[in-house]
Amino acid sequence: YPIFLSQYFGGYLAWMVLGREQAPRGWFIFILGYIFSLGLSLIAVRCIDRPLTILRDQVRKNQLKQATRQSLAA
Repeated sequence: YPIFLSQYFGGYLAWMVLGREQAPRGWFIFILGYIFSLGLSLIAVRCIDRPLTILRDQVRKNQLKQATRQSLAA
């Protein structure tokens, strides 16, 4: 998951929102960046992980059906 990479982007986004101070340091940037990173992570899980889980379950179900048919035919 790109969750760990989103922390850098979240911090940069927070720095931009807070007015681009000269030194990109401080608790406000950290907290706001953390919130952005968490939001991006939730979006990634919602948009990517759930559809893949549905697809994975369908593949497993079809493989189980095929294995059952092959064992009955043998």
